[in-house]
Amino acid sequence: MSEFLARLFSSDFMPHGHCYLWRPEILWLHVFSDGVITTAYYFIPLALVYFVRKRKDLPFNWMFLLFGVFIFACGTTHLMEIWTVWNGTYRLAGVIKAITAVASVGTALALVPLIPQALALPSPAQLQAANTKLEEEVRERLQAEGALEEARSELETKVQERTAELAESIEALLAEIGERKRAEEESRQLASLVENSTDFIGVASLEGKATFLNRSGQVMVGLDGDGQVQVNMLEYLPPEDREWFQEDVFPSLQRDGTWEGEMRFRHFKTSATIPMLVHIFFIKEPATDRRLALATISRDISQRKLAEETLQKAQTDLAHITRVSTLGEMAASIAHEVNQPLAAIVTNGNASLHLLSRGAEALDDVREAIDCMISDAMRASEVIKRIRASLKNVAPQKTALSLNETIEETLALAAGELARSQVQVRTKLTESSQPVLGDRIQLQQVLLNLILNGKESMSGPGWQQRDLVISTENTRPDEITVAVRDSGSGIDPQNPERLFDTFFTTKEAGIGLGLSISRTIVEAHGGRLWATANEGAGATFQFTLPTSHEN
Repeated sequence: MSEFLARLFSSDFMPHGHCYLWRPEILWLHVFSDGVITTAYYFIPLALVYFVRKRKDLPFNWMFLLFGVFIFACGTTHLMEIWTVWNGTYRLAGVIKAITAVASVGTALALVPLIPQALALPSPAQLQAANTKLEEEVRERLQAEGALEEARSELETKVQERTAELAESIEALLAEIGERKRAEEESRQLASLVENSTDFIGVASLEGKATFLNRSGQVMVGLDGDGQVQVNMLEYLPPEDREWFQEDVFPSLQRDGTWEGEMRFRHFKTSATIPMLVHIFFIKEPATDRRLALATISRDISQRKLAEETLQKAQTDLAHITRVSTLGEMAASIAHEVNQPLAAIVTNGNASLHLLSRGAEALDDVREAIDCMISDAMRASEVIKRIRASLKNVAPQKTALSLNETIEETLALAAGELARSQVQVRTKLTESSQPVLGDRIQLQQVLLNLILNGKESMSGPGWQQRDLVISTENTRPDEITVAVRDSGSGIDPQNPERLFDTFFTTKEAGIGLGLSISRTIVEAHGGRLWATANEGAGATFQFTLPTSHEN
C-alpha cells in the first residue's frame, strides 16, 4: 500500500493515446468530448448549489448537494481521461474513480429511503422535466450511436450492416422502455388521483357487478374495505329506486353510452338515502371501441339539496308575505265582496219573516227567498275560502289544473278592486287549453300581481281608457302562454328586464318584490315571464307554462 501511495502520481504505464494509435481524429474526438463533459459536470454542481441556496424551502435539499458531489467526481474522472491520453498515471485515475464510486454509492443509498416520500408528492412539472431529460438522453444516445456508426464505416460491409441493425434494435427498445415507463408513471398518477379524490369513483363489470370503489366512495356509503364492494350495483340503490334504474337509466345508458343526472344511493349501515349527481359511462378499448366495463364518477349533493330546500322555504315564506300584503291592500274591496251577499241574506231573511206571517199561501215566496239566501251564503263562503287559501303558508303542491279556471278564480277575488277602480276586464281564453302542472295558490299569486299592477298603471287622475285584457293561447303543443294587457302608463321599452329586479319599483308605496317573486314562481314551474311595451298605451306581461301530460 505504501508503494502504491508513493507512486500515486507516477506515469509508469503506457499512455491511453497508444490505444488510439495516436490517430488524431480519434484522439481529439475523445479529448474534446471528455473536455466538454468535464466542463458540463463542473457547471452542474455550481448550478445545484446556487439553486439550493436560493430555494431554502426546497425539500431534500441535501440530496441535491450529494448529487453535486457525485457529478463533480464524475467530471473529474472525465478530466483524468484527458490526462491519461498522454500520461499513464492510472493509479491516480483509479483513486478518483474510487472516490466517484463512494460518492455514487452514498448518493444511491441516501436516495433509497427518499423514493417513497418522493412518490407521495407527484408533480406534473417534475414528470415533464424527467421526460424531457430522458428524451435528451435518448437523443444523446442515438447521436453517440450515429457517431460510432460513422467511425466504423471504414470497417467491412457485413460489420457495418450488423451494427446498423443493432442500432435500430436498441433505438426501438429504448423507445419501448421509455413508453412503458411513461405509461407506468401515468398509471401511478391516475391511481393516486382516484384514491385521493373526494368523489365516489367506482367500476363495475358489464353484467353490473361492482369490482372497484375508491376509499371516499366506501366511506360515503358505509362500506368497510374492498371485500364489501363486490356486490351487484343495484345494491347501492334504495330498493324503491331499483326498478326505475333497470327500466329507464340502464336502457338509456346502453343506447347512448353515457348517463348523467341525479340519483339516490343507499348507506349500507343506516339505509339512509344519499342524493348524488351521477355520471355513468363505459370504459372502452381505445383501438376497437369495445366496451370493457362500466364506471361512474358521482358526487354527494346533500348540502346542495339542503341549500335548495332552505332557499325554497325562504321563497315560499316571502311569497306568502307578499300574498298577505296584497290581500291587505285589497281589504276594502274584499269586505265589500263579502258584505254584498251578507246584506242580501239579511234582506231575504227579513222578507221571509214577513212572508211567513201571511200563512201557507206565501210558502213558495218564502222558499224562493231561502234559495236566494243559500246562494248568497255560498257566494260569501267562496270569497272567504279563496282568501283563506291565499293566506295559508304551505309548501307548493303541484297538481294538474286548468289555467282558465285559475284565471276566473283570480278575477273573482280581484273583482271588487277592479270595479272600484272602474277597470273594464275582458278575457280571451282558449277553449282547447290543456291542463298545466302547477301550484294553484302560487299561480293565482302571479296572476293577481299582474292584474293589480295593470290596474294601478291605469289609476292616475284623469285616465280615461282603463281596459284590462287577459288571454290564454296554445303557442306550442306542449306550452300555454298567458298574457295580461293593460292600457296604462306603460314601461320603458329600452330596459323592460329591470322591472324584475329585486326591490326595483315604479310605485310610490311599492317595495319591488312582486314581479321578482312572480318570475321566480314561473321559472320554478318551468316557464318564462317577460314584459313588452304596447304600440299604443300600456304594457303586456306574458308568461308561459308547460302543459301537463297527466290524465
